[in-house]
Amino acid sequence: GSSAPRPLAPRPGRQLPLSLAEPPELRSARLGLGLCRGEARTGIPPAAGMTHAVEAHGEAHGGGRPAPRRVDRAQARARQAARRRTFPLINSQIIAAAETGDLDLFMCTVEAYLAQMNLVNVSTTLHRLARLASTDAQALHDHPVLADLVDRLRALSQQAGTGGAPPQCQALSNIVWSMATVQLADEPSLRRISELSCSHLSEFKPFELSSLLWGLAKLGEVDPSIQGCSEALFRQASQRVADHIGQFSFRCLVMLSWAFALSRQHDVALFRNMAPHLSSLLHTASSHELSTVVLSYGLVGVRQDKLFSDVAQKAASRINDFKAQELVDMLTSFARNSFFHKGFLEGATLSATQRLELSAPQLCAVLCAASQARPRHQATLAAMLALLPQCTTGLDELSSDEIASLAFCVASSFCSPAHAASGVAVAGAVAEQLAAGGEAAAAAAAVGLPAEVLSFFEAAAASAAAAPADFDLSALAVLLAALAAASETSGGCSARLVPPGLCAELAHEAVRRAQSVEVSTFCLLLRMLPALRADDVVDAGAACDALRALLNEALRGADALPALQAPPICRAVAALAARLSGLAPPPPTRGSPSELPELCRAALLALDLPPLPSGREARGELLEHCPVGATALLAGLQRATPLVGPLAGAPAAGAAPGAPPAGGGAEVVAGAQVGMPLAPGAVPKRSLVAGGGGLVGAGFRVVLPEPYAVGLVPSTVVTSHFS
Repeated sequence: GSSAPRPLAPRPGRQLPLSLAEPPELRSARLGLGLCRGEARTGIPPAAGMTHAVEAHGEAHGGGRPAPRRVDRAQARARQAARRRTFPLINSQIIAAAETGDLDLFMCTVEAYLAQMNLVNVSTTLHRLARLASTDAQALHDHPVLADLVDRLRALSQQAGTGGAPPQCQALSNIVWSMATVQLADEPSLRRISELSCSHLSEFKPFELSSLLWGLAKLGEVDPSIQGCSEALFRQASQRVADHIGQFSFRCLVMLSWAFALSRQHDVALFRNMAPHLSSLLHTASSHELSTVVLSYGLVGVRQDKLFSDVAQKAASRINDFKAQELVDMLTSFARNSFFHKGFLEGATLSATQRLELSAPQLCAVLCAASQARPRHQATLAAMLALLPQCTTGLDELSSDEIASLAFCVASSFCSPAHAASGVAVAGAVAEQLAAGGEAAAAAAAVGLPAEVLSFFEAAAASAAAAPADFDLSALAVLLAALAAASETSGGCSARLVPPGLCAELAHEAVRRAQSVEVSTFCLLLRMLPALRADDVVDAGAACDALRALLNEALRGADALPALQAPPICRAVAALAARLSGLAPPPPTRGSPSELPELCRAALLALDLPPLPSGREARGELLEHCPVGATALLAGLQRATPLVGPLAGAPAAGAAPGAPPAGGGAEVVAGAQVGMPLAPGAVPKRSLVAGGGGLVGAGFRVVLPEPYAVGLVPSTVVTSHFS
């Protein structure tokens, strides 16, 4: 029968609030009295019962002395049998306490039997605890009994597998899944469980293995050290899954794909192997599972068009089953793999406008994903025009990076050169929305941008101008580039939408953070700052100071520049030097780190040259008024790029040496040595320099349109073949 529980020793003054019937055997185990088979049958205390049995045995065999060894073995067997009967009883008490739904009652029950629990009991405890604490995880983490439970798990996991009997795989799987659910990361216990799982991997059922790996991946987010201790298990599990993939259900494959993606165990072969099996089982998938599959493949970066098409088609037919975040995850993951599905995007846009209430960050993610995959597709433009007004209204909810990213994506869709030239000519649903917009839409379309887009850019510019300190250098550069593109598309110069205060802030930040600027931001600044200076949006001196700081930093770090980062930097610096010196297009460059110092020096020199007029006279103006600086600039470009080809305005094919160029411009020919300039008046004003074959040892030849001409003499003069 039941009896009143005693006060708990670890927590003096607290009673076990069990209204449940407690079996006598379990009560004896909890009170530490020990058990034998005769106690429940005779009611004799264990010690007395054992003595009575021994005396009876001795009398029956004609002697009064007991046999100690036999008695010891009998007592050991009795204790083991009692413990075996105790573990299921403890499980029943844990389950009964959990079914009440009272967390305090459950934890008191756990505390009472904790010292007698085995690994299965701990597994049951954690599993029920995960279900009880699903709505209040913080209350569980603050509970004092949790630390004792973790200590017991550590001790039992260390003992597991050492006594001959293998650990139960279901218990190991349940323990890890439950710890992941309540975010309880204990590295020693999980390390030992990973070791045990590796040793008994073939004994796991598919669902047990899937739950185990899923839990370890989730706990790796809580404690990164767990990723290291489970790495060997993931490697072995990958091979086992590949060998027995037909035994895994769709739910197991979804859990496995998510676990391998989240733990950064990007086994590309495994993901490719799982794709056809996932496609064949999509009819059993829920909306959450569809979203998880796409998200997993997006994280790994494995594109499987057949799987993606099947998932997108299935999702489009059940679009009303999806939650907002699930749609966002699918769109962003598709974009990460450069996959686009028109029907799914249209369905997601319709749900976002009619059924779901997406937050501003979620709307931003949807539009950025659509633009990244197919920026000028009709469905993308329609989604932009439908959802952009909500983003404009909730702009205060977006971070500076989100505002900059969204502005860049909108500019990519509506401000590309092709669309700017055609006035953003769109068809179908987009044209209907523009027509329904009334006079404002018509006015915006007349200048190249729909009203929704123009309103967004104006709001983004105002938001950034009100708090420029909230934008870091990268976000500010991206935003200003988008605003400048929008200004040009709408029929004006950059000053139309670009706030001058933001440009001044950009130049200041470029000087201050030149040492830590990212490669992409560096290249963007080298393209933007000269354009902003030309439009008088930013002070010329501030723009030059920013460019000079960036170039000097690139020059200082050229020796340590990684080879993969060198090509874009070299191209950006060469383009800047060519633009500042009037030599366009920029000379080709191999993009090796060894070229960067000469390119930087050439660009720095070009910064100090006077402003150049536009048109065909620009190159001649440069060489006439600054012959020394111009020659050094050309020499720098020539040394950095040994194979500089003909530039715009080179002499026509077949023309005689020294003939005037067709259309103006200059031709720079590769050579082995750099010439030194003559004084400006040393050569008649209307004469041309012709290198020809007689100019031995010259570094280059410059052919200029009349009336601008400067003679360039090689350091080793061997000929007089020039007029």
